[in-house]
Amino acid sequence: NAFIESEPYIRNQESYLSLFITRLILRNLIIFAHNVIVFLPIALIFHTSVNLNTLLLLPGLIIISLNALLWGSLLAVIGTRYRDFAQIITSLIQVIFFLTPIMWMPTLLPAKLNWVVMYNPFNQLLNLIRYPLLGQALTLPSILMITTVTLLGLSLYTYCLGKYKNRVVFWL
Repeated sequence: NAFIESEPYIRNQESYLSLFITRLILRNLIIFAHNVIVFLPIALIFHTSVNLNTLLLLPGLIIISLNALLWGSLLAVIGTRYRDFAQIITSLIQVIFFLTPIMWMPTLLPAKLNWVVMYNPFNQLLNLIRYPLLGQALTLPSILMITTVTLLGLSLYTYCLGKYKNRVVFWL
């Protein structure tokens, strides 16, 4: 709904569509910065190690922001064209939330369901933040999955916005 919420701006002035997605990303980064303050005393209490892996937090945030821009722009274009798409995405996000180990530990899964964690791109993107905060290094499968998701997002972003960016204003 990023473009739908920004309809007056898009209709009245010519600007980059990614600007409206970037605004949402920056808003969420500010919220994250406020929430990461809570992590600091918890890390001190539980003696979380701070090492060179902790420095990977910033590149992880940049990669997550890039993916949010790419996939958010793509979903915003589709959501502008097909207004019911937002409800579908909202429902899918709830399902993805429960399939991503946020509220549960991946070790609780039986071995035959390990693929739920391994091939979940949201889990791998979450690991970009989780592992540096815990002082751990990313695994090679995580890096490969993140690279694949980012390159796929970049390809779809380039194609979709190149083809439909001039039509968005008419779909509003």
